[in-house]
Amino acid sequence: MLFNQLFRSSSTPNIDLAVKSSAFALIATLFSLTLVDCSSTPKPRDQEKAQLYLQLGTSHLQQGNYPSALRALLDSERLDPTNPITQNNLGIAYLVREKYDVAENHFKRSLELKPDYTDARNNLGRLYLDVGMFPRAVKELEVAAKDLTYDQPEKSWSNLGQAYFFSTQYPRAKVAFLNSLKSRPGSCYTMNYYGRTLFELKEFKTAAESLDQAIRLCEKSKFEEPHFYSAMSFYKLGSVELARTRFEEVLQLYPHGSYATKAKEMLELMK
Repeated sequence: MLFNQLFRSSSTPNIDLAVKSSAFALIATLFSLTLVDCSSTPKPRDQEKAQLYLQLGTSHLQQGNYPSALRALLDSERLDPTNPITQNNLGIAYLVREKYDVAENHFKRSLELKPDYTDARNNLGRLYLDVGMFPRAVKELEVAAKDLTYDQPEKSWSNLGQAYFFSTQYPRAKVAFLNSLKSRPGSCYTMNYYGRTLFELKEFKTAAESLDQAIRLCEKSKFEEPHFYSAMSFYKLGSVELARTRFEEVLQLYPHGSYATKAKEMLELMK
């Protein structure tokens, strides 16, 4: 279910929700990919070559060319196996290929080499979130979110919010999503999950407002979920016509989507 921003050091709904053309946008939203190597140097010549391979591999990841990215990053690791940045980016390269065990090992290795490397910790937490290991995700992401020196806190907070959400800890999820939205109010996925959290808390009016905002933010992403839960929020509020309009939008815009059947059922119920 996947897929932090862009390639300096950057957790989609999950990666498997996106087609290749939009996969990187989702990775950039949720995962932390680092380009600049600020680690200690081994042999100068090997270090220089390793850095070039690291930059090349990261560039391929940006372009969605995952086999080439993996080859270049493995070459970087061969020349400099103790670089935490290479280990982090290798973790992402394996994660997008759904090699979760290998990705986990690389993220953990990155943290062994640099325990305060919040990019890698955020990515490890996101991986646990995507494979449904929510307690482990919460543990890692709570640490990441507490790092006041991290320059992309919106990613850790958004991922932590989703970990709380799927653990049904809705009040905590609400706080986490609000913290994320303070830094990045235009995030489609964070706004969607914030609205869904309010829906679960039965704050239907605010949920409807947030989900309608998510619809606007997610227009380019072709993301159907906020349409459906906006409709459900209006239905719970007794705003039948607004609910009907939203359900019809789901069927019109996403006739083969995962919420189409539920939208049809709700329209039948409302007749």
